[in-house]
Amino acid sequence: MADSKSGSGPVGQAQGLLAELVRATRNLTYASIGMVGAIGEEAEEVYRRSVKRGERRVRKIEERLPLPERLRRAPDAVKEAGEATAEAQQLPQAASDEWRAVLDRLNLASPQDVETLTTRLAELEAKLDELTKTA
Repeated sequence: MADSKSGSGPVGQAQGLLAELVRATRNLTYASIGMVGAIGEEAEEVYRRSVKRGERRVRKIEERLPLPERLRRAPDAVKEAGEATAEAQQLPQAASDEWRAVLDRLNLASPQDVETLTTRLAELEAKLDELTKTA
């Protein structure tokens, strides 16, 4: 008869399978969390590049405007600059809200979600480790 402490037999095989399942689940969770972080970083970079492209295109359009039109627009530009400054102060929160909405629409985890999942994963790992030690 096989000794359950020796790791052979059905109990040993079950423990081995459980340990393999725990390892695979842990790796899958880590990979998922890593992908969410990578997607978030990539999305931020795409956003920054898009803003720069937009700024360049607006400058090119403004350069092509006839000089009198550009001069006529100058007073409006000063007024718009003041309004833009006020709007710019609100941009960080608006951008944060927009990114949160994008992540929600794409069904991606927010940094808070990742932190919660990481904490929960650590708790589950501790329970699984405890179960494998007592089995």
